[in-house]
Amino acid sequence: EYRLDTYPNLQLYMSKLFLLTDDFDKAKELALKEIKANSTSEFGYILLGDIYTKQKEYLKAEKQYKKAQKINGNNVDMLIGLAKINFKKSQYELALDLFLKARNYAPERAEVHKLLGDAYRKMSQSTLAIESYKLFLELSPTSKYKGEINTYIRTMQ
Repeated sequence: EYRLDTYPNLQLYMSKLFLLTDDFDKAKELALKEIKANSTSEFGYILLGDIYTKQKEYLKAEKQYKKAQKINGNNVDMLIGLAKINFKKSQYELALDLFLKARNYAPERAEVHKLLGDAYRKMSQSTLAIESYKLFLELSPTSKYKGEINTYIRTMQ
């Protein structure tokens, strides 16, 4: 631990690994250490938001994403995280705005196009939903959501 300063973001990456294995307590512990060590970086707050989201503690997650937003309002992962929270709260227009902003910063990320399609579908904008879903499938042709999305596309056409 005395050499942690020489390994930037080590706690951040270790926390992400624990989150992937659903060890939320250890992930949270390391995320909090990352925030303490790098309080001027948005990444620890985003990670903590992701942890809370996975635990379905959406209000806590939203609070962390908003802290990250104050540091860097253009971070794609923060935008996606906040948008997902708003989507869960059925605030589709706000979610859509955030997804669109995320798409503008990272059009190569397939996940953004799928989430955009979901938002458009919830808002009954079939043409835009189909367009977003097709872009998602182009960027991620082997996705586990492929069958589900093709069903959505056929239904909306």
